[in-house]
Amino acid sequence: MTITSRQAILASAFTAVIAVCPAVVASSPARAEPSGLTVRTAKDIGPFRGRAYREVEAQLQGTAPGGAYAVPVCRRDLGQDSGRGTW
Repeated sequence: MTITSRQAILASAFTAVIAVCPAVVASSPARAEPSGLTVRTAKDIGPFRGRAYREVEAQLQGTAPGGAYAVPVCRRDLGQDSGRGTW
């Protein structure tokens, strides 16, 4: 590939970005309405650096302009014996 070809490809890429960016910036924000959270599992996952951790797997349900949705959620956090909250 010659320098001229590379410059042409680079110029085309910049032109595409400049053409698309205003559409992305001008788009309205996404909206979703969560309606529920179902916990599937909750378990101790063991210590890390002397602190106990817990994992919770759940499913978040709701509606958005495109229709209903259900997405998995996984959270790992300090467990009961860490002195932060109760599990």
